[in-house]
Amino acid sequence: MYLPRYLRRISHARRVSWQPRPLFPSYLFVTMPGADQRWRAINSTIGVLHLICADGGPVPVPTGLVEEIRCNEDDRGLILTGRNVPFAKGTEVQIISGAFADHIGRFESATDDERVVILVDLMGRQVRAKVQLDSISAHV
Repeated sequence: MYLPRYLRRISHARRVSWQPRPLFPSYLFVTMPGADQRWRAINSTIGVLHLICADGGPVPVPTGLVEEIRCNEDDRGLILTGRNVPFAKGTEVQIISGAFADHIGRFESATDDERVVILVDLMGRQVRAKVQLDSISAHV
């Protein structure tokens, strides 16, 4: 049995924490050595909704898929997700698309869903804006 997990940023009551969450919510990988295995019993296990089946039996995942997912685990067994953000906090960036296109701001932080928070000067105030990572570039 294999449940790939990743760290997710959780914000609650003005507190931020990083907690392990399933990479594929409601899914789990199960090893079944033979086709004659009593797999129907798995469907009656507490917490299991059902196996993904087709043609009267469980659907196998493509060869090497689980191994590929495991190759992305860190030493804690957590999957490394997202891209590496090429900006350090305070780096000057330019927004290249969207509502704030052509504005210059300072990189603040990255979120877990490929969005970043930047500080933009609007009407004489520093305003936090969440934008897609793809919509900013280093300001030169």
